[in-house]
Amino acid sequence: MTECTSGSDTYLDYKCYQLLEPKFGKIYVSDYGRENLDNAKKEIKKTYQQNNLERFEKFFEIITSCLQHDGVFINADPRIPCSYINYLLNKKLREQDMHSSNTNYGILKDFVMEYHKSKGSGRYAHICTSEIKSLEYEEYHKMTFLYQLYNDYITIVKNNKPNDDNKCNILSTIILNYNNAIDSYQKTDDKLINKLIDLKQLIARKILPNNQGCQKEITYFNLSKKEIEEQQRLAEEQKQLEKEKLLAEQLLQEKRLSEARLDQEKRLSEEEHLDSEGQQRRFQTRPVRHESHEQEQLYRVPPTQDPYLPHIQESKLEGSYKVSQSFGEPENSRIKMEQLQDQGVLGQMQNAFSSIVQNVDPAPVLGVSGGMGVLFILFKVFKVLKL
Repeated sequence: MTECTSGSDTYLDYKCYQLLEPKFGKIYVSDYGRENLDNAKKEIKKTYQQNNLERFEKFFEIITSCLQHDGVFINADPRIPCSYINYLLNKKLREQDMHSSNTNYGILKDFVMEYHKSKGSGRYAHICTSEIKSLEYEEYHKMTFLYQLYNDYITIVKNNKPNDDNKCNILSTIILNYNNAIDSYQKTDDKLINKLIDLKQLIARKILPNNQGCQKEITYFNLSKKEIEEQQRLAEEQKQLEKEKLLAEQLLQEKRLSEARLDQEKRLSEEEHLDSEGQQRRFQTRPVRHESHEQEQLYRVPPTQDPYLPHIQESKLEGSYKVSQSFGEPENSRIKMEQLQDQGVLGQMQNAFSSIVQNVDPAPVLGVSGGMGVLFILFKVFKVLKL
């Protein structure tokens, strides 16, 4: 009974029906069961002396045959097998046209209680007594309809012949009755609709794939309102999931782009910092060698100075500065400056020589030999020039 545990529904699902029908469908009374049956009849005769209990013999046998299967009532909720026993009793009462009398149901209840007492299980006397009752025609009719569909399904499953015409006919009958029941009961009986949907799913898995010759598809079964609503709900959930997935992908893409942008900005900042440090090192003043205390720097040009801008250079001679300006390469300016300096020295020597000649008495100069006269003049020149 582990496959049949829910006893609250009015109808058996297919698993419960598949388990109980082979046990309860065939009437068999063992010797031990017959003994308990007779003992129970004797007890209820005391209460129903005026009633013809002989006509209840078949009903007593049905109850005894079912209650012999003790394990069915122990391993699961007893309401499940008891509900099916009550259905079988109602079916027999209707066949005998005995279903209208409430007394008949009372007799059957009392027999169940006396049977349990005869077995020595009086504490279980209440089992199935509350389930023995008259079924309304509509309820009984729907049970009969559902259980017949179960029987048809079992017939198809047991028939191993592929594309058998009888199987195809039975399948067509199932589909027709299924669709009629969906149209008739989907607004009034959810429990029945649920059992029908479960059966349809079984047919889709177990029968249709192996019976292509019948040319029946799952689409031949009408969708119930419940299934349509469920499909819509699933479609909305799928739509929402896709929307959330798309949003998550967009956020992830934006995050990746932001990280890439930050990495790029970081690299650029590092490169700019390195460039700035390099420029600062290049802009530093080159060291100038000092020849003597009287000599000044000949030129000072920053490394990045435009070679075509004018270069200002200074020179110091005899305590006075001469400033020259030139255009072009710094090296050319230096050469030109040196040339100017050389020309200045020669000019000074020439001027000094002329001054000495003018200021020296010509008699001494002319009175000496030519060589001595030249030396005399040179000494005067060197003295003036401080050389």
